[in-house]
Amino acid sequence: MQFYELREPDYSTDQLHNRANPIRMIEEYSVPGILCPVCTEETGGGWASSDRVRVDIPDDTLLQPVLSGQSLPPAEWKKVRDRIRTELNVPAYMRITPGAAIGLPRAELLQPDVQQIVHPFPGQLIVRDTVVYALEQARLTGFQPVPVIAEWGMKAQRLVAEDPPLLYELCISGHAWRVGFDEERITTCHMCGRKLFPDPHWLEVDQNRWDGSDFFTVDMNPNIVLVTDRVCHILADAGFGNYRCVPIATS
Repeated sequence: MQFYELREPDYSTDQLHNRANPIRMIEEYSVPGILCPVCTEETGGGWASSDRVRVDIPDDTLLQPVLSGQSLPPAEWKKVRDRIRTELNVPAYMRITPGAAIGLPRAELLQPDVQQIVHPFPGQLIVRDTVVYALEQARLTGFQPVPVIAEWGMKAQRLVAEDPPLLYELCISGHAWRVGFDEERITTCHMCGRKLFPDPHWLEVDQNRWDGSDFFTVDMNPNIVLVTDRVCHILADAGFGNYRCVPIATS
């Protein structure tokens, strides 16, 4: 099986990147950070992940005050994490980690021309409804499309009259491990669970520890999305742009 990293193209300038990805994600809430006495010196007092927990946060939830990003000691943080999973019905495949963005995805569109695939942040895929349709029609696995609450930015408002296009964030649920890695190896602190992803440019996947999904992450790193050749073929056959499939090693 050949795997690929699904990522943005190589833009020659920042201006070209911004033109191809005219979007600003708005993260109103976040899981509290964690203040770990063991990691204090190394982290400067706290740390946060890049995970995204895409669930609705009701206006009347009693959790709102704690979703302000304030850091907590490990024992207190774990109690809040358990409350979040229970009270907001967070699916099992969504990790709740310190500092993770939480809430439905919201975005400001900075230009009226929005491509089929947009990359606001490494590993974050915002796509139009046509992409979701193509992926679902092909019965690809390992992703959950979550509708984006999108609005035009001030500049774009002056150039377009219609509503923003239907956009979705692809939340990746598939998982695999790199050769020689497991949760124990990437855990740098057993008190707070802090993880380290060494050498992100080396992506040799252990096929025996791949869950079989078409979309998946490796070693619990949300910033790298890997896919099967089926995904690359579907995207190419549909004529979608603003992405590239980079082959990686497998074992």
